[in-house]
Amino acid sequence: MPTTVLRCLGAVSLLALTFSIAGGVAADERKDLAFEVIDRNAQQMTDISDSLYFFGELGMQEFESSKLLSDTLKAAGFKVELGGAGMPTNVWAEWGSGRPKIAIVTEVDALPGGSQTPGEFSRKPLVKDAPGHMEGHNTHGGVASMAAFAVKQVMQRHNIPGTIAISFGPAEEQLASRPFLVREGYFKDVDAVIYLLSAYPGHAQHCVWRRQLRGDQLGLHLPRQDRAWRGRAVGGQGRGRRC
Repeated sequence: MPTTVLRCLGAVSLLALTFSIAGGVAADERKDLAFEVIDRNAQQMTDISDSLYFFGELGMQEFESSKLLSDTLKAAGFKVELGGAGMPTNVWAEWGSGRPKIAIVTEVDALPGGSQTPGEFSRKPLVKDAPGHMEGHNTHGGVASMAAFAVKQVMQRHNIPGTIAISFGPAEEQLASRPFLVREGYFKDVDAVIYLLSAYPGHAQHCVWRRQLRGDQLGLHLPRQDRAWRGRAVGGQGRGRRC
């Protein structure tokens, strides 16, 4: 993944800073620092994503993927919970304290029969009939982790109050985990969710969950046309698009 693309994807995390940044020079300095952190760690971000690609684990079976992400986030200073809500591969991590609390939410599950040799445009499975990543979920692990880490570094340097959380929910392809995470109370004190969902080359669409969450359950106050249960994208080029 080119560094410029990683910067763009990682930069979505900077939305979290809008709760505390008043604008002007200070805001620019904080954004510059976040981008520096992303650029400095671009190779590590790519290595995580590549590892998840070769793990290629199906929903509820993301054992190696969840271990790698948990270990990475712990090493980065996050408090990590693995296996919550009755799902062994569920990863929830936090850093900081108090409000506002921003959650970066995504997933890392692969698809059945999706095994594919990297860099090959023709169909060439690494392992015949094995699962693999066909929708870019492997990139979510590195990008979301780096986004959270970049915000953490800025918050530490500039003494910004609040909490940054990151959720890797199992089995997004089966729509399996999100309702249970909500019921378990993971989002009860979350002020806003940034949902990372890869869409098509050169563009990442950041959508709120359709049907699974309602904005008022998270304390969100979205414009009528962008309410969560309507499945609307709420940022960037995706504004107004269906998720």
